[in-house]
Amino acid sequence: MKDRLSDGTKVSRWWNQFGLGEIVEEWNRAQQIQTVFDLLSPDYRRAIGSWREVAAVQPRYPQGFQADFRRGQDLALLLSGESLKEESHRNQPKFLTE
Repeated sequence: MKDRLSDGTKVSRWWNQFGLGEIVEEWNRAQQIQTVFDLLSPDYRRAIGSWREVAAVQPRYPQGFQADFRRGQDLALLLSGESLKEESHRNQPKFLTE
């Protein structure tokens, strides 16, 4: 998402302009998704935009390498059927719910 197209536009901006967020929202609507766990990096989040039609749980991650490691841990928890709770993340960031 940080790369640039031949005209100099960032890929994340291009996706945002051409409706990636709307495509994802449409899919959420069709699947009757009510809550999303947004583990996206800032660049990917900019490409999608804000979550308008669903509640979004958005953990705050530190900048840099550790952020990807923590996102991976959170994804593993979700895929195993566990929930993301502040108590289960001893040194993890606080969570936001919009």
